[in-house]
Amino acid sequence: MKAICIVLMLGLLAACQLPDHAFFAYSGNPNYNKAQSTLLLNVANNIIGGANQQDPLALVSGYLASNNSYYTASRSGKVYRFALSSDIGSQSLVNLAKGKMQVQWQRNVGAPITAGVSVHGLHVAVVTSKGELWLLNANNGTVAWTANVGGYVYGPPLLTDSLVVVQTINGSVKAFDLAYGKQAWLTNLPESNTNNAQIRERTPLTLAPDNSIIAVDRLRMYGLTLSSGLLRWSARTDGYTQLQRTKGTIAASTGLMIAPILIDPSSQIHYSVTLSGAITAYVHVNNAAPGVLWSTPFSSQRAMALGAYLYAVNTQGQLLAFDKQTGTQVWAYQHKAGKRTPQLSNVIAIGDYVVCGDNFGTLVVLNATTGAPLEQFKVGGGVSNLVTYPPNQFMLNTFNGNFSLWRLSR
Repeated sequence: MKAICIVLMLGLLAACQLPDHAFFAYSGNPNYNKAQSTLLLNVANNIIGGANQQDPLALVSGYLASNNSYYTASRSGKVYRFALSSDIGSQSLVNLAKGKMQVQWQRNVGAPITAGVSVHGLHVAVVTSKGELWLLNANNGTVAWTANVGGYVYGPPLLTDSLVVVQTINGSVKAFDLAYGKQAWLTNLPESNTNNAQIRERTPLTLAPDNSIIAVDRLRMYGLTLSSGLLRWSARTDGYTQLQRTKGTIAASTGLMIAPILIDPSSQIHYSVTLSGAITAYVHVNNAAPGVLWSTPFSSQRAMALGAYLYAVNTQGQLLAFDKQTGTQVWAYQHKAGKRTPQLSNVIAIGDYVVCGDNFGTLVVLNATTGAPLEQFKVGGGVSNLVTYPPNQFMLNTFNGNFSLWRLSR
């Protein structure tokens, strides 16, 4: 009897001990790699090759519902189309776990990829370190055309029904005809310079609801007409007034933006976040510079997410929720990795949950309303990017080259 009690006590102690990289600053312990996960389901995995651990906006992946396919790329220059071997909706959770995707096609673009992967309609686009823009057929991977963009590109191309638009590190925004690859227009952004160029133009171009393009160059945002590249407006990226900066309360570098602009489709409010600066909500009026709705101090280089609240991660390893209309902080979750401060990936919102990962390879699921951590999972590499796709699923890329598909089971 005594032996049985000792075994039970040791089992309970082992169950209560989490690895030092998985400590949560929260009173309730989330599930950690349970044999039968209650929330996270790893649908499939594949190895594609690594990215740069220091890359603040690593290559993203894309999904096309029209052919139920997943697109990703390795830094070395390979673009992939993956598909699952069968309908994932008809199988049990056990059969789905840790399956493998089938490669539908693979295209070597001949040089390291610096921007992409962008998918839209029947096309896939990437840009290489040689300044070459590649447009591929999404179904079979054949090359539609290539074009030289005249400089380095670090933000993913913007694909529309008629154009492919890129921004180079020298502040030029160029549009190419989707059908033939001929340059349609060129706009050089005002006040452009080469300081911090490799960081500046990692900010993805954004297509606004009024059919304009929002481009970011260092400390300013610019609104351009999609059809012609005509400059409509410009505004500071941090939301602070010139008076605040003159008084010295705001640092000069606070407007440096790396993360993409986020647009709420229901309210048309635009959200931006800067490095060592602020989260700012803008009210955008067609053909005019956006007006500031609210702004709060913040520091991040990762993409935000919208759900019941606005969700954002900061450089101190925190995930926070804000009221979308007022900017009031609703809750904050502190993620820790022992004595180390983790670098969090972008955050995604799926139904009642928010998900993010860290650079030590831990994936975390939280309650979207309260911020309570519910479950965590080791993914075999530092998490670089998460991308959602319908209805309750997401793609995950790690820095060491693992591409995987995940599902929230409820």
